[in-house]
Amino acid sequence: MNYWLWALSLASAPALVVLATLAARIALRTLQAAEHTAQETRKSVEKLDLSLRVDVILRLDERFNAPALLQARVKAARCYLYRDPVHPPSEVDDIFDFFSMLGLLLEEGALDERLTYAFFFAWILHYVIAFEAYVLACRLHEPAVWRNVRRLFDRLLEVECKKAQLPREAVIPDGAALEKWFEEEAALLSS
Repeated sequence: MNYWLWALSLASAPALVVLATLAARIALRTLQAAEHTAQETRKSVEKLDLSLRVDVILRLDERFNAPALLQARVKAARCYLYRDPVHPPSEVDDIFDFFSMLGLLLEEGALDERLTYAFFFAWILHYVIAFEAYVLACRLHEPAVWRNVRRLFDRLLEVECKKAQLPREAVIPDGAALEKWFEEEAALLSS
């Protein structure tokens, strides 16, 4: 009787190897399919994320170019051109509040750095430089106000320096460049 069990076990051993091999192949194909599905899902999520970030930046751009902030920008530009950037109109606060919100959203990962740079860097650069004394004076009285603005400025300035392959000093506009830029801002509502 033992002989028959022994013979049966010898005959079934190759069958078990074949079954184990088939099971391993099925498991491997299942893992490959799951990996492919995960990659495709990741790509879809990345596309959705980019789509949402583009939507957010377009809405922010729309807000920045809406009549209220356009008027504030024109008043701020005229203030700069008439040489009183230390005592700007109260609407300048709205501009820096907007920049502060951008900074917070960028720090929290809600905005894409490249899109923020592309849409807003020119304004951030010129307003922060032109009204730096005003911002510093406000921060002396309220240290928390606009704290994101300087970090936003520095971060986007670094992007510009890398992109242009220039040092910070070469990217910062001088007085003549600021004046020309603010002349264009002051004329926004003239047409």
